[in-house]
Amino acid sequence: MALSSTTTNHRLPAKIRLRQMGGRLAFAIRGGDDGDRTVRVLNYHEITDEQVAGDWDQMTTPKALFAEQMEWLRGAGYRVIDAHEAVELVAGTRPWPTEPVVVLTFDDGFRNYLTNAWPVLERHGFPSTLFIPTHLVGQHNGRLDWSDIHHLARSGLVSYGSHSATHKKLRRLPVETVQRELQDSKRCLEERLQRPVTLFAYPYGSYDAFDGSTIEALKATGFRGAFTTIAGANRPGTDPFRLRRTRISWVDGPAEFRMTLAGAFDWYAGYQWVTGWHGWCAPRGNGIVADRAAVRGSPGGAGGVSAASVRGSISRAVVR
Repeated sequence: MALSSTTTNHRLPAKIRLRQMGGRLAFAIRGGDDGDRTVRVLNYHEITDEQVAGDWDQMTTPKALFAEQMEWLRGAGYRVIDAHEAVELVAGTRPWPTEPVVVLTFDDGFRNYLTNAWPVLERHGFPSTLFIPTHLVGQHNGRLDWSDIHHLARSGLVSYGSHSATHKKLRRLPVETVQRELQDSKRCLEERLQRPVTLFAYPYGSYDAFDGSTIEALKATGFRGAFTTIAGANRPGTDPFRLRRTRISWVDGPAEFRMTLAGAFDWYAGYQWVTGWHGWCAPRGNGIVADRAAVRGSPGGAGGVSAASVRGSISRAVVR
């Protein structure tokens, strides 16, 4: 399968332009083979009805594009596995499948998972894992409530992990605060779901979001694995508390999505390391609610360019 060239809109933020150009270069060098015995974990947030203007943080994916991405996975022969299976694979307690494997995760508990993502996943029979910040459940119409969460859990295709209680960045918080965030969220989910909750996703998730003491607190609380937002693949022997995930959003058209699965954006972890430790890309506001409000409050995005026109210029590429 050949990949056509893509174009870049130079009015995009530098971070997105850099990611796209670097991915195309890496794909040209390494090609489309990700090698054997790797598991890629994809990280989604909101699956929206339409394109969200001004989403430069790449937190939204239009439902039509999401459906196209899932169709591609099916057609390319990927086996979609649950996040718990991924932990067992890297730990060596489960045999590695012969097919290429991928994991689908969704952070923050947005209700448009139920309305826009779930029908597509159910049709394909794809499992997925939702990481829930428990204090935000049902806070307003944009969040899943406990009835939604129970409904999805009964399907047998949806599993849950903790995303802390209040979605604070855990690194450098007092030990007692970290323990409370972990214990409260785990206890809440287990009491509501009546099943063990052993997986965690670090809020904000990059290199500056957690450290060794965070991992020790997770182990002490009874978690068995934790997911970052650091780009890359996971292989046998990967630390189960430093599992990598690649963010997927509106910028990932057919060409970019295939490049992601081939590892073309793994180099981006280096950019995350530099920007994370130097604070160049710190989250705005005081948490995810403020961030989403900022995204929706921008009608035209940077320079008045609509998100729809931007994505159109980024990803006209087609997979042949």
